[in-house]
Amino acid sequence: MCEGSWSVKFGYQPMPYDAILIASRVMVAKEANTSLEAKQLLVNTPGIENEEEWENSYHTSAGGIVTVKSELGEPIHKVLTRGTASFDF
Repeated sequence: MCEGSWSVKFGYQPMPYDAILIASRVMVAKEANTSLEAKQLLVNTPGIENEEEWENSYHTSAGGIVTVKSELGEPIHKVLTRGTASFDF
């Protein structure tokens, strides 16, 4: 069971969950209409070992993921490709 203690070290109240990220997992499902090339890119993206590494994605690649500003001005996580490399971090 998740106690949410991860957020305390950042000065926040305990948060059992920050978010549930399932989009990429759904995109690689057999039934998804995602192209085979895009599915393979997602599967081949290495990921990270711990949450401290995740903060790097705001400035550089973290496990093949970068965090960029979405069209709505909010952070969004994307696989690092030639297209996403041109975004402002």
